[in-house]
Amino acid sequence: MPKISVIIPVYNKEEYIFKTIESVLAQNFTDFELIILDDGSTDKSLSIIKQFTDARIRLIEQDNIGVSATRNKGVLLAQTELIAFLDADDLWYSGHLEEIYFLHKNFSEAQFYATAYEIIYPSERIKKCVYHFDSDRTLIEKYYRFSIGTHLFYTSNFAVKKDIFEQSGGFKKMHSEDIDLFLSIGVKHKMAYSKQITMRYTINAGNSLSEKHSARQRQVLAQHFALEEKTDLELKKFLDFNRYTWVIDLKIGKELKEAQTLINEIDLKNLSGMQGFLLKLSPKSLKWLKKIQTFLTKMNININASSN
Repeated sequence: MPKISVIIPVYNKEEYIFKTIESVLAQNFTDFELIILDDGSTDKSLSIIKQFTDARIRLIEQDNIGVSATRNKGVLLAQTELIAFLDADDLWYSGHLEEIYFLHKNFSEAQFYATAYEIIYPSERIKKCVYHFDSDRTLIEKYYRFSIGTHLFYTSNFAVKKDIFEQSGGFKKMHSEDIDLFLSIGVKHKMAYSKQITMRYTINAGNSLSEKHSARQRQVLAQHFALEEKTDLELKKFLDFNRYTWVIDLKIGKELKEAQTLINEIDLKNLSGMQGFLLKLSPKSLKWLKKIQTFLTKMNININASSN
């Protein structure tokens, strides 16, 4: 029996899927099964997948059911106790599974695992995302303390014990289903993290598996943790930052009543002075600032009113 189950959900990723699968088959750590679930692709993704004949690959063809249900199905089919996820437009470097398995074997208190990563933007600019803990490998309690205004990890550099995934309820059909899962696990369990960059995350890839949702729908994420945030100040701070970003989107969309409801839920001490200032601006002013931010991002200049 293999030691790791790798799960790749695929929907219309013909531009990326060949290199994604290649990156898995090129791993230094070879004792894995690769479960690829084609979620009703209408492009050439399926025919590209079928070019691979590696015995470790299990290909599942199905009608479209969405990314959350597809990932959950992959976990259900997995034969191992350790699950690693990879999106069909991302890449692993050759040491990824080796590093994940090292964390799994050497951090007995951890129930889930992640590594550092890099982002490639449409402009082909590459950004390295490494959290500089004192040690190269670290046991983390309440990972969300380090994810305010940034992402400590994404789905494609995340791995978890199968029983812990199942106890969490898996991926839900909602906006930010990945963050919801991470929090469901992270409020109860510790994570092992490696500063080794082992994954490349693709920004703005076409035909994303994730659906677009309004800021109003994102509030469901905070509602899932309404009880926990009353006693967990770090979780409250993380969710308040997210509420702040949702308020900005709601105000730009002129959904002012919904925005005010969220503002009333925020402890302003959890925001920076700049964030508090932005919350007071008019929809017109915020829309203008958003256009400037979008322009600067295209010019490879990153600005972010992150929390103190």
